Amino acid sequence: MKATIFVITSWTVEGKERSLWNPEGPPGAELPPVLRHGEVKKKAAQGDGSVALNWNELRAMEASGRVDIQSHTHFHRDYFSSGQGGFKLCPDSRELLKEDLLRAKELIKTRLSKKCRYLSWPWGRYESEAQSLAESSGFEAQVTTEKGVNYPGGGVAAIKRIVAKSGEKSWFSRRLSIYSRRTLGHIYSRISGKI
Repeated sequence: MKATIFVITSWTVEGKERSLWNPEGPPGAELPPVLRHGEVKKKAAQGDGSVALNWNELRAMEASGRVDIQSHTHFHRDYFSSGQGGFKLCPDSRELLKEDLLRAKELIKTRLSKKCRYLSWPWGRYESEAQSLAESSGFEAQVTTEKGVNYPGGGVAAIKRIVAKSGEKSWFSRRLSIYSRRTLGHIYSRISGKI
């Protein structure tokens, strides 16, 4: 299976590749620490680029053919106000969001020598005007945090996700079996409250 990593480009710096886990290697190999999400955000805000993947690591992942790097914006800022109708793009944030989207897209293109085609919205927050901005910025698809199933012909402006969780080994294969059947996946999603 191929993975997609959505990167916050302002957190990404140049650097050397760090040690990788090798299942055939000696136990206890020197690996970089894995920090909690809150710690990463705090350190990244302070300019500590060591808490995220660096450009050399991302290049190596892309070169492997198993990982696709895409955009999670440049600054990972909240440009929206919330109310009863959901999220609304703040009027004074429109140009800032557009610059943010374009900057991340350009950095990925320049640093990884590839076209940046997909956007994952920070915190899953988006609305129609923001989606139009992303589309006019050249993003071909947009990923949300909304739980649900995506079907052929359903559009790519707000791709839903199936929440992956830890558990018994058969969990993932059961979900693939359910969601690969459109009717069964739709019924399961309704019963489990995913749509």
